[in-house]
Amino acid sequence: MKVGDLVSIPTGRGSERCQGILIDIRDNPSDVEYNFHNGGKIRRIIDVMSGGKIFCSFQAFAKVINENR
Repeated sequence: MKVGDLVSIPTGRGSERCQGILIDIRDNPSDVEYNFHNGGKIRRIIDVMSGGKIFCSFQAFAKVINENR
């Protein structure tokens, strides 16, 4: 998964998902500051542009629909 890929993420409203272009991947700031709570694992957050809005989700919940080459 990389910037420019078409991805599907949960919207947070039930089982609804949205599709959009992946525009950013970053570390979860809470995990960076307090990484001892989860065994040193840092979760990744992605930003997705869909319908003119930016949605955020954990990278683990995203599904790649089409890779940008």
